[in-house]
Amino acid sequence: MKESKFSIRLAKLNEGVRDINKLYMMREEYPELAAKADKILENVMKLVIMSTALWRQQIAGGVRRSGSQKKERRICFLIWQL
Repeated sequence: MKESKFSIRLAKLNEGVRDINKLYMMREEYPELAAKADKILENVMKLVIMSTALWRQQIAGGVRRSGSQKKERRICFLIWQL
């Protein structure tokens, strides 16, 4: 029986999504923290935009990826579109 492996990258992505959701919840439940949460979310979006631009450059340059890396990139892209 083949054992499935949960990649470290996918685990970190999952952790990041949970953190972002916590920030949205904190912003709604604790108005006094809304400004701080908005600032953090703004910085995260800047990082997402920069990493997406880098990803597009790599695709345009024809960088080859393994199957698991392609799957992780598709998941990242789908989450980014939310």
